[in-house]
Amino acid sequence: MPQLALTEPVNDVALSPDGGHVAAAGATYTRVFSVRDGQELARLAPRDAVRRVQFSPDGAYVITTDDESTRVWAWRSADVLDEACRRLARHITEAQWPPVTGVSFQATIDRVCGASQR
Repeated sequence: MPQLALTEPVNDVALSPDGGHVAAAGATYTRVFSVRDGQELARLAPRDAVRRVQFSPDGAYVITTDDESTRVWAWRSADVLDEACRRLARHITEAQWPPVTGVSFQATIDRVCGASQR
């Protein structure tokens, strides 16, 4: 496995059920990497220092636990986009994502949401 680009202390790590991904959690981050090449695939922004991290049995979610809460994250961009599109009742473009969802994506979004796009 390649070295992971982590510069902060690590509180916990987890390997996905298929062995293809690793999640690393620390005081200010939770990140998911490819085991094959070490590429960062997701960067989650927990509110507090994550003490424990694990993958769901199907590998689709990352579960983080801090001192007061547990959160379930859809860590793959496509899964997040699919869920957002499912919940939105109108068309939305890439430029409209941050004001509507409070989330911006590093990857290019090459589709819009809406009934006519499905």
